[in-house]
Amino acid sequence: LNEVVHEFSLKPVLKTHQMRTSGDLHLQAHTAVHEAGHAVVAAMAYRIIPQQIVSKTATSDMEGFCVVNNPDGPLTLGVLKIRIMIGLAGNLAEKMIFGKENTCSGVYSDMEKATSLATRAVTEYAMGDEPFYIRLESVAEQYSITQKERHNQEIVALIKECEQKAERILQRNKTLLLKL
Repeated sequence: LNEVVHEFSLKPVLKTHQMRTSGDLHLQAHTAVHEAGHAVVAAMAYRIIPQQIVSKTATSDMEGFCVVNNPDGPLTLGVLKIRIMIGLAGNLAEKMIFGKENTCSGVYSDMEKATSLATRAVTEYAMGDEPFYIRLESVAEQYSITQKERHNQEIVALIKECEQKAERILQRNKTLLLKL
């Protein structure tokens, strides 16, 4: 057989590279510092390396994320404090590197999660001063205790404690934060 075989190569054009390229270098810098903040606090508090740190995504509207595999075991107050610290760390890293006036609104979800964890620790998990379930007054929650201002103060104190611990970790590991 004298068949002639023609060979050609086709290079696929993938759009993911363009999608990962940030059009706004300022936003990219903030996102990188923010996610590195989460990673540094997670690494130092848990003594584990985060599974993934991304400062630009090609598949979502989210600018970045840090995946931390929380260790197995019971959900203790100590574990909750570490999770709150990790949640606060992105904003703290932005403040440390760019200054308070130059932090971004992208911290909304992190602040919501950290506040939710602290609130649940105090009001639902009996990890605060009161050993019972506390909720806002409602008809559906007839067997719960109404949340009082002192419970809010306890929640704020827990968040502030975690914020100070996370800030100390970031200060001690500023070089690692910047290299990440």
